Amino acid sequence: LPAVSLTLAPSEASDVEGLDALRGHLLEALPAAGLLLEKTRASDAEQIEFEKHKRCVLSYAGVALTSDLAPVVGMVAVPATQLKMLHELGLRYGVTWDRKVGAAFLSTMGLSIGARYATNFGLRELAKLIPVYGQTVGAATAGAISFATTYALGRAAAYFLYRSAQGRAPSEEELRKVYQRAFRRSSDEAD
Repeated sequence: LPAVSLTLAPSEASDVEGLDALRGHLLEALPAAGLLLEKTRASDAEQIEFEKHKRCVLSYAGVALTSDLAPVVGMVAVPATQLKMLHELGLRYGVTWDRKVGAAFLSTMGLSIGARYATNFGLRELAKLIPVYGQTVGAATAGAISFATTYALGRAAAYFLYRSAQGRAPSEEELRKVYQRAFRRSSDEAD
């Protein structure tokens, strides 16, 4: 906020020096402050709603982790688990997760995340086929990444569904930030 010099008058009868400048700056700042508060309130409401569904997302992430420990099994089980999670979240948010909703979500997520996910997933599956290394380190790494990816996907989908139900679909940048933050936090503490 801009600085204003304000001198209080010794008595109530006289004008306060700088009061008009203060009023002017407050009137300019209040719409911006109001928008910031509204955004914070909306974000808090979305977070509160997600807390109701967080355990569901964590459960699916756990299933993805365990199913991705065995070579080849994860190739089918992880995407199936993630798709089932998206359908479940849709129901919880009052939206039927169909091709139209899925396409809208994926297009909002952006091609870069989808391409990176597909490439990493394929490489993890190949690494698990390497004798000894792949069956231990590769499998553990693949499981951990599948957990983080599934959780982040669920968190981003919940954000997308909440915002879409409010009539304010998120931008690609917003959704990417939600996904990336959830991916980073999923190894320590769920978002």
